[in-house]
Amino acid sequence: MKPEFSKQYVDHSDPIVNVSQGFDWVTLSDRLGEEKEHYAAEAKDLVVLRKILDLLLTDVDGSRINLKRVGLDLIALGWVLNPGRFEGNPSVRTLARRCGLSPAGLAEATGRMSRLIGWRNRAQSHAWNWRKS
Repeated sequence: MKPEFSKQYVDHSDPIVNVSQGFDWVTLSDRLGEEKEHYAAEAKDLVVLRKILDLLLTDVDGSRINLKRVGLDLIALGWVLNPGRFEGNPSVRTLARRCGLSPAGLAEATGRMSRLIGWRNRAQSHAWNWRKS
């Protein structure tokens, strides 16, 4: 008969909380002969991912997380970073209609995301919502 799996080996840690745990990956890679740049790039990617999650999941007014707002902000951020990420490389108006949103609502969200990250794509070169109100 097969022994039961011991509960002491189950990892209950949050995968998003400080995944490096302060471990010196660079020293380990030196000792193993691996490239430092690989681990440095991974660490930078994790920092960027954390910042994006903070941007999307932080409540401005301290209330509960609003799933509609998170979804809207994620769509807006994706479009600002690269409109080609969406099939057909749509305008804000076209993308809003495909998502069942008002074009003005999505335009306001893309403007907010642009201002937050300091980035505009080519489709926003004439955007009315770039400057803070």
